[in-house]
Amino acid sequence: MHDLRYNNQNLKDWAEMVATFEVDYAKKQFAKGIDIDTVLTSLADRITSKMLHPVVIVLKEQYLSATDMETDRHQYNEKFLKNRKPIADHVVDDY
Repeated sequence: MHDLRYNNQNLKDWAEMVATFEVDYAKKQFAKGIDIDTVLTSLADRITSKMLHPVVIVLKEQYLSATDMETDRHQYNEKFLKNRKPIADHVVDDY
């Protein structure tokens, strides 16, 4: 099995650290008297966001490395812009 890492930490260790931190944060919110539904919804959102963050980074990096911007630009120009008629960029009142 591969040793998955994020921020130079084993991913499992990092996830456990996130969970511990977020549970402690939720307890502080409870201590302040914040509604249980609000705290639990926030807890779920915060953990989900933090767990998805490394995945999103990898997906963006892979997409950007697989994307040839110059080829994409050329294809877009050929398909959509090449035969397009000019559009007026202002309005002229003829009196």
